[in-house]
Amino acid sequence: MSGLANGQLMTRKHKCLTPPTLSATKALKGKKLLDLDVRACTVDIEFIYFITTTCTLLLFMVVTFTYHFLRWQLSYAYYIFLALLFDTKYKNKQAPNQYDAFISYNTHDEPWVIKELVPKLEEEQGFRLCLNHRDFEPGETAFCTRH
Repeated sequence: MSGLANGQLMTRKHKCLTPPTLSATKALKGKKLLDLDVRACTVDIEFIYFITTTCTLLLFMVVTFTYHFLRWQLSYAYYIFLALLFDTKYKNKQAPNQYDAFISYNTHDEPWVIKELVPKLEEEQGFRLCLNHRDFEPGETAFCTRH
């Protein structure tokens, strides 16, 4: 705080450097920390309040504008998101399909289906086919057997 210069008692106070410059920091080199005047290092709280209030108001205006003019698009996007979310959860829980295809045919075409179509699709192509005569239990409806 004090030092002797030319035989006189001299008090030196250094101001806070906001923002610090290279020349000002060199001037403070070797000085005591107690010589720093901290009253000059105040934070401008009014400016912080101004910025916070302005950002809050702008955010509020953008949200209300978006809600007012894009309300239906937002609700549509929300329900699409829910549908995709539900569909993803449902797909993860669902067991793999038992069959790849159901072959519907007339009884007059049954010999051709059994001798030519089924071997071609199941053996050569690797499909799992659901056929009336083979995969349905007698006396039950087709719906009950498949599920």
